[in-house]
Amino acid sequence: MTKEKSPARQGPRYIFYFLMLAILGWFIFMQFFGADERTVSGNSPSLLYPGTFTWEKSDGTTEEITVPGSYDVPAGETMVITSTLPADFDASSIAIRSSLQDINIYIDGTLREQYSTSKTRLIGKNSASRFIFCSTSHEDAGKELRIELTTYTSNYSGVVNQIFCGDKADIWQLIFNHYGQATYIAFFTLFAGLTTILFSLTLGFVYHTSFDMEYLGWCMIMGATWMLGESKIRQLLIPNSSALASLCFVMILLGPIPLLLYADNVQNGLHRRLYHIVIGISLLDFTVCSILAIANIADYIETLPPGTDHTDRYIPDGVYPSLPLHPPQKKSLRPSSAPDSFARFALRCS
Repeated sequence: MTKEKSPARQGPRYIFYFLMLAILGWFIFMQFFGADERTVSGNSPSLLYPGTFTWEKSDGTTEEITVPGSYDVPAGETMVITSTLPADFDASSIAIRSSLQDINIYIDGTLREQYSTSKTRLIGKNSASRFIFCSTSHEDAGKELRIELTTYTSNYSGVVNQIFCGDKADIWQLIFNHYGQATYIAFFTLFAGLTTILFSLTLGFVYHTSFDMEYLGWCMIMGATWMLGESKIRQLLIPNSSALASLCFVMILLGPIPLLLYADNVQNGLHRRLYHIVIGISLLDFTVCSILAIANIADYIETLPPGTDHTDRYIPDGVYPSLPLHPPQKKSLRPSSAPDSFARFALRCS
């Protein structure tokens, strides 16, 4: 005769649950309201480049410009800006974000850093956006800094992003502080989408039926892919940024399809004919835009509908409030990296 197990007392279990919830609550509270121990101390020098820049125009004239800013430069023409490094310059790196631009950085006439994906990308006319770091030292103090910016689309021609100088780790820390959260959300959304699809397929296999939430999972995956493609730190995530940069526009073009399939399933085919027409238009739009991109006639960004208001520039809100970090936008650029914007633009592209 086997001895039956006596039921466990609930008191200790509830105490354990309470303690774990209290610890979790304390941890979350400290992350939102506690001191930010990642930031550079107040005694650390500013990471913004302190010098002034001169625009050397193609007609031989020069103009002192404000950085960051947007200027009238034709697509395909190289914009050249120069500056003299301060006499007390001792930074180990100079950094600037490329917004679909090829970039050459010279110190005292010597090419120190070059960025171009012309030999590595499979489609498109422009190099993928990313941060470019140029190694420097105290020996470069007083020398000329020369930066050449070239893009082949009018959306970003003449755009000069904020220029940083300092330790490379400190600059990356500043970038993570402002763009890390969006990337974390993108990964969480991607994981949630994969889980939703797997859960839906498993239930469909067991119960021999289909579940509408599978299409919602695909929407989440496509939205997350777009957010990762728009991430300012994507160059640290994958080795080929050009592929992910193109993929975020592909997600916009194909975004209406899972949304329409979900609506069709929920409505039991009430408007199926209309939905299939819209899906066909989306596929045709995707095909035409892809052919234009592969043939180097027009990049995906040039085929987006008008009215977008996102800029790929690096502008850290509130970090240096005394500086004019928000120059007037020159043209309509890429859509903002937010899930609701993804759905809105996907439907507009259809």
